[in-house]
Amino acid sequence: MPLYPRAIVHRTAQDALSNAKANRVLRLQTTDSIEQVLAFYKRLSPPMRQLETGKNDNSGYVSGKRKGVAFSVEAQRNEHFPSLTNVEVEIAD
Repeated sequence: MPLYPRAIVHRTAQDALSNAKANRVLRLQTTDSIEQVLAFYKRLSPPMRQLETGKNDNSGYVSGKRKGVAFSVEAQRNEHFPSLTNVEVEIAD
């Protein structure tokens, strides 16, 4: 799963914010919009299978599978720095 290209790694963890049992969690930050982040992951080649997407006022997500591994990407506006978008990438079996 590629990381968002215009982002920096903010943190790594083993516990996911979504209560999923993710094996790895990467938290990224970018100055791009939530829409730009989600569009990148929706256009992957090869594409993710079983793709699900959603969006509410302050965040959005996309999830799916590639090569037997499940991925979930959630993007949300940084509450302290509105010009930043926080991106959380979860990787699970």
